[in-house]
Amino acid sequence: MAVYVTGDKHGEIEMSELTKRNRSVSLDDGDKLIIAGDFGLVWKEKSIKQDHWRRWLNKSKWETLFVDGNHENFELLNKMPAEQRWGGDVGRVGEKIWHLKRGEIYNIEGIRILAMGGASSTDRSSRIQGMDWWPEEIPSHAEVSHCIDNIIDHDNDVDYVITHTCPMEVADWLSGNFGWGKAEDPTTKMLSHIASIVSFKQWLFGHWHVPIIFGKYRCLYHDFARLNTK
Repeated sequence: MAVYVTGDKHGEIEMSELTKRNRSVSLDDGDKLIIAGDFGLVWKEKSIKQDHWRRWLNKSKWETLFVDGNHENFELLNKMPAEQRWGGDVGRVGEKIWHLKRGEIYNIEGIRILAMGGASSTDRSSRIQGMDWWPEEIPSHAEVSHCIDNIIDHDNDVDYVITHTCPMEVADWLSGNFGWGKAEDPTTKMLSHIASIVSFKQWLFGHWHVPIIFGKYRCLYHDFARLNTK
């Protein structure tokens, strides 16, 4: 059974891309697909399109896992039933859909994965708090402390780190090379600290909407990364 990672889906907006791109990796029974934030299918109390895609994922061969991004309804997301799975806390969104909690380290198919969602919305000034923007998009001090404690408990070593955005140095490199201007996001500073205390093979993230590799860091959008199992 394989574990894949891909980038943002923004609810129903880009789910059709998943059906197209899936043909290139042929997700099969028992496989895991991890979305690196902005899952977006826990967005409205009632939505015909959202419900359609959640049913589609629940009937798929694979299981869908995701870290949270900045474009999530945290009020609804945090109401999802909590369970223990793969050695850490998860939120159950559906029969085959799972929210990977911030700061948890999971053992999925023998792969140790540190999950840490969150990022700052650059467009929050045009959004309405509690309707399409939530301050919980930025990781709290308690969530960061929990993450650090878990890293220490695992001897500061994992196989992969999966986040929504990336450490500050990588964010600055992306901003400089694509002319986006310097990123102002406290999450990137927090991730820089995490990067300084944990060993990893590769760090996978989304948020920036470009498929690119920068050393041990890989930004995913519509592309897929297959994790190396032991």
